[in-house]
Amino acid sequence: MKTVHVKIQGTTALLQHRFGAEAQAASTKKTRAVQIKEDNPREEAEKVCYRDRDGHLYHPSASIARLLREAGGAHKQRGSRKSLKYIVPAGVRLADDVIELYELDGVTRKTDFEVDSRPVTIPATKGRIMRHRPIHY
Repeated sequence: MKTVHVKIQGTTALLQHRFGAEAQAASTKKTRAVQIKEDNPREEAEKVCYRDRDGHLYHPSASIARLLREAGGAHKQRGSRKSLKYIVPAGVRLADDVIELYELDGVTRKTDFEVDSRPVTIPATKGRIMRHRPIHY
């Protein structure tokens, strides 16, 4: 087995939204009363960012595994009509559960993010609300 260490540098910003404990508690409520939240956009984004115990930002490696699987679906096996969607995950394993985020210098761990605010549509009600999420450049 080979071990390969890689560094991923994106061309676009990385938008995050973690399904946290507060979201879980809110989804299990039985009432349908309208709730108006008066949170600061920065505080709301902080609730849904991926942050470790030391205060550094990270990204779950499961999303990279899914990305590799979906990329394999765009390629076909030689001599077959079958795609590589299920072959790639069988041959690639991610060693860690988290991917650490670094500043552009490649040495300093990220501890801060920008806030991205945009309206989102709730599919069940077709209503629009403003969502504040962390974004990394």
